[in-house]
Amino acid sequence: MNVLKSIVPFCLSAAMIVQLVPSFNAHGAALADDTLETRIGDFTFRYIPDLPRKGECTLTSASDSSDDFTISNHDTLEIPEKLGGYTVAALGSDSNSITVNSEDAKVRLTTIKLPHSLREIHAYSLHEDSIPALDTIFIDFTNLEQVERCSFGYTPQLSEVCVYDAVDEAYYSTSDDIDKFRELVSIEGVRFSAMPEKSNCYMLAESEYRRDPNLNGRLEFLNELGQSRYEYIVALMYAEEITQKYGFDDPSLSKVQKMEKITNFIRANTRYSVLYTYNADPEKATRLENLKNSPTSAIAFHSAVCGGLAYEFDILSRISIGDEAATRDRDILCVWLPGHVVNAVRVEHSDNNKGYYVVDNTLTVFMQCAGDAASHYDEVLDTYLYDYKAYYSDEHNEVEVITDPDMFCDGISFVFLHDETEGALRIEMCENDSDGAEDYINIMSYNEDEPETYLEQLPLTKCPRTAGLHLYIDKSNSYDMIISNSKGKAVFSADGVHRFTLGETEYQCSVSFVRYNTTTSYGIVNPHTAESGYFDITIKQLSDDPSPDVYTAVTVPHKTTTTTAVSAPILYGDANCDGRITVSDAVTILLYIGNKDKYPLTPQGKLNADCNNVGDGITVNDALAIQKYDAKVIDSLPEFTAA
Repeated sequence: MNVLKSIVPFCLSAAMIVQLVPSFNAHGAALADDTLETRIGDFTFRYIPDLPRKGECTLTSASDSSDDFTISNHDTLEIPEKLGGYTVAALGSDSNSITVNSEDAKVRLTTIKLPHSLREIHAYSLHEDSIPALDTIFIDFTNLEQVERCSFGYTPQLSEVCVYDAVDEAYYSTSDDIDKFRELVSIEGVRFSAMPEKSNCYMLAESEYRRDPNLNGRLEFLNELGQSRYEYIVALMYAEEITQKYGFDDPSLSKVQKMEKITNFIRANTRYSVLYTYNADPEKATRLENLKNSPTSAIAFHSAVCGGLAYEFDILSRISIGDEAATRDRDILCVWLPGHVVNAVRVEHSDNNKGYYVVDNTLTVFMQCAGDAASHYDEVLDTYLYDYKAYYSDEHNEVEVITDPDMFCDGISFVFLHDETEGALRIEMCENDSDGAEDYINIMSYNEDEPETYLEQLPLTKCPRTAGLHLYIDKSNSYDMIISNSKGKAVFSADGVHRFTLGETEYQCSVSFVRYNTTTSYGIVNPHTAESGYFDITIKQLSDDPSPDVYTAVTVPHKTTTTTAVSAPILYGDANCDGRITVSDAVTILLYIGNKDKYPLTPQGKLNADCNNVGDGITVNDALAIQKYDAKVIDSLPEFTAA
């Protein structure tokens, strides 16, 4: 048995290195007369030696055909860590993809494995226009420092990202395992700092960058896939977890009640913000333009602008209410207005474009009709719609918003919550006698005094930093308040004035009804519901707390799981990943070829299965090679035969 550690067999002693005379840009400088060429197996690699550093090289192209830039006979490309004795540290030439796999190519290029040594991915290197079938990437973030704008395209169809785990020395799929995504990719638990003189802008904190400089590269990678199929799939995983945790899909809730809970969750967990990579000079930090509208950034990283907030509401509503409400009935929509994205929703289905209310989580608007109230919306929104994945589409529609003299959908109460205490508190508002099981409001309230902050929850309730938090509840229910910290928990009805003690500290919570447009110490609240006023909830601290709680994020330590690893060594022929090479692997391949949907292969299985003429895709010849190996006709895999 011959176990090799790469997709393409390397035989550098037999590799052919040829001097060429190209002319193009790399690292922002014109280069010529210094590009080398190395042939490994069926592939020809062109690269620039001693760039970006001495002993390193920049890969500029890979091909398996007579020209220098085209791959047409392989579905998998592994980029080696060494070319002609140089370590591959950078990818691309600032203007072109490293290869072209056209729509009419003999074999579609679907998988690329990047080298562990890679530090830089340049603009357009893996662009969707040049590699339209690219579905799977193998990547190691250990050394990655930079991923330039448009390196993958604008809305790439990439759906599988297998990330190297240095502890396990294995690759793991992060597209279908939320724990592995959290552990290997996510920026949850990472601190950011507010940028000076830039409102709602947060840069990766210096302390985080000093701990791990490659966080910049990971952030830029996530940014480049911000509107990809991959990040939509990841967002769905998070949305399903959140829906189960908070009970948004409770069948006893009405459609409006579910959307109330979702809006409250977004208000308390996703800050309107734009993220930047770290730079000692903030003016030179990279603004993450795609990430600000990414559904994953909104749901998992708690940071987004209007588009991301709308997508978050859209995805959580689809899971909680039913995807058919959006895809078939079009009762839940993401719509683009000039310079803004909102949600248009219907309580009652209609077969036309009428009957919509506006939910705008950027401007704290829930179920508003046309006209001026919490914000202004025209009767007819002349808009472009986003498709069911929340990506921009060319479909042009007029969405007709309901007109009603009360301006809002009936049955909703508005809550204005503000907290004047010192330490971190958990504040819940739940249905009476449910002890938090039926929460409408569930937030952390804390002071954000440190220059570096977590993005997980929003300290919007603490005064005087902000006026308070705008939330919504079903007015027909009776509610309890639950207020707790590390020192204790208090439960009482959500009306009147209540004094309570947590540890040795005394607090007071008052719940009162205030008419809209009434002048208060917190300003004037304009109408947010069809009611004449709103519920004002104020929490005060009546005695000193010598050790107030401080909010901290929960980080994700490395842990051993039973997840199937996409391991770095390739065991050619082991299609079913049982650690052996037998006739059953040949059967597995033939079943996969016959019906890929019914008999899928794992990412590792796909790599192992391509054992005849590696890189030409999974074919019957791979099954035949395994049978020959099992019958001892050949003594090792992979097998290379004439085309």
